Amino acid sequence: MTALDGINVETFGTGPRRVVALHCALGRAATWSALSRHLEEATITAPDWPSHGKSVPWTRNDLMLETAISIAAECIGGEPVDLVGHSYGALVALHLATERPELVKSLTLIEPIFLVACAHDAPEVLDSYLADMLPHFESLMAGDTETAAKEFIGMWGGGASWEHIPEPVRAGLVAQIPVITACRPGDYNSAKDEEALARLGRLTMPVLLVHGDRTVEIIKVIMQSLARRLPQSESAVIEKAGHMVANTHAKVIAEILTRFWTEQENRLVSPLC
Repeated sequence: MTALDGINVETFGTGPRRVVALHCALGRAATWSALSRHLEEATITAPDWPSHGKSVPWTRNDLMLETAISIAAECIGGEPVDLVGHSYGALVALHLATERPELVKSLTLIEPIFLVACAHDAPEVLDSYLADMLPHFESLMAGDTETAAKEFIGMWGGGASWEHIPEPVRAGLVAQIPVITACRPGDYNSAKDEEALARLGRLTMPVLLVHGDRTVEIIKVIMQSLARRLPQSESAVIEKAGHMVANTHAKVIAEILTRFWTEQENRLVSPLC
């Protein structure tokens, strides 16, 4: 058995650049097709997490992080790739880069929910975030999945109004919302997250940090924290974008990625003597 047993993996594009893209919680691999349309130079490989898209259900009671890291590593294979992650997927990408840096040619983190960074640098912002999320988790524990889904989208939906989401999509989110207990980065003080935080300074691959200017406050703090800890990183802020920027601004992100990758490759070319 491998980590990919029962896992749906999508491929978009046919370009020579190998990209592995990791989607957010409650998302699906198919959302990366929009990015692919603007990245002719790339072939994007994207897995569906368990209980997402076309993958098998998550039936365990623990967090999914270790499994998600293994799924991403299996998608990469033996040769390093340009690794891109959004939200929960960016959290997975960050952990993979700190544990298996040899697999990552470049790392792009789009709004990673890496709470441990905020816990260190702005604990008052973390406390406020946890208080805001408390109704969501209380509803989830009480089995009120509709309220839990509505509360979650209210925080992380990038400004999407629950009432304006089509009914079939709302029904899907209500059915899927229990998996958040496995995806949530709630162990912001866990040994694993602390280890990842401590390893950030050792990373040598190019890193691109992306967020929307209208995202939630805790993400802005996390991005600032990562930028301080990753001296080789570059930051890009996308105007008029919220947390779901990977979906809503795919063309802009493609332009930023193309520029980032091109600049990094140009730096590797030695001048002629």
